[in-house]
Amino acid sequence: MALTEAIKEAIYIRRLLESLGAARRSNYHLHGFNRAEALVDHPTSHRRTKHIEIRREFIKFHIGHETVKIERVSTKDQLADILTKPLRQDIHNYLVQMILHG
Repeated sequence: MALTEAIKEAIYIRRLLESLGAARRSNYHLHGFNRAEALVDHPTSHRRTKHIEIRREFIKFHIGHETVKIERVSTKDQLADILTKPLRQDIHNYLVQMILHG
């Protein structure tokens, strides 16, 4: 799951900053992992998802210890869609404006 990798990167960056004397005081906010968040909240018990269980526990641990905070992003505001999906022109233009002007 991508959320696991994002949390690992946040931990690495935090440790790097601490070693440089520029540690952040607050937790890291990760945006747009809506599906992964649902899997953490509502796990499925299945033989084919056993390997996900370890990652789910890793995610739950770091959310519970406030290493990271997951923030939900509305479907219409998913900036990655511009790179991963065919979009109607009006949606494409909206996302381009979001990228350029915040």
